[in-house]
Amino acid sequence: MNKTDLNPTINLSRLKSTFDVSNNIGATKNGGINRLTLTKEDKEMRDIFVKWLKDAGLTVRIDDFGNIYGRREGKNKDAGAVMIGSHLDTMPMAGRYDGILGVLAALEVVRTLNDFNIETELPIDVVNFTNEEGERFKPNMLGSGGITGKHEKEFIYNIKDYEGKTFLESLKEIGYLGTEDSRAKNVAYFIELHIEQGPFLESNNKTIGVVNGVKGSARFKLSIKGVSGHGAFPNDYRKDALIAASEIA
Repeated sequence: MNKTDLNPTINLSRLKSTFDVSNNIGATKNGGINRLTLTKEDKEMRDIFVKWLKDAGLTVRIDDFGNIYGRREGKNKDAGAVMIGSHLDTMPMAGRYDGILGVLAALEVVRTLNDFNIETELPIDVVNFTNEEGERFKPNMLGSGGITGKHEKEFIYNIKDYEGKTFLESLKEIGYLGTEDSRAKNVAYFIELHIEQGPFLESNNKTIGVVNGVKGSARFKLSIKGVSGHGAFPNDYRKDALIAASEIA
């Protein structure tokens, strides 16, 4: 029987082995990962990921925001691509699967297609976006925001981290400053597999769901100035900054 007559199934042990590698890059004592974008840990993971893409027969390109793409051509080379992926960078003290699942699962999809000699009609682009988490360089989603036109290149390049190093300097430092003509083009579909960060799938005894909305967030920096006073002062006479801050919180 030809392999293409079989029911294609991923190689779970192979997928788990990629997580074993990822889990050790930036590993924390509590079993999580600290792999901020464009750090040496991020570079180490990126280098391994690029090797995996090439080993799977994909054509690798890197754009001017450091986004990594692995292209598997389809029968129709001029058709819009199916882009699959997410991000390999993490928050400090992050979990092992947040974002990472979307990238490594995309790689496993391609490996499985190779295993079963399946040629798809549309091209497939496996992607790792830069700075999705936005912990080192704010705001988040800079790599994807750059290619979709949400942010101008100059704005992204000049964002600084806590030590004053710019996004562009960091891209160059780890060797992942690519070219503008390598950006995603002619994308017909985008798919991202992601862990659920809430209880709803488990509480409904479901293994998978489709996202129809995500929680928004806003951050504010407030300075609250009070007036010092003697301990004998009654509450009505106090201007206590901590009390005010507690009420605001």
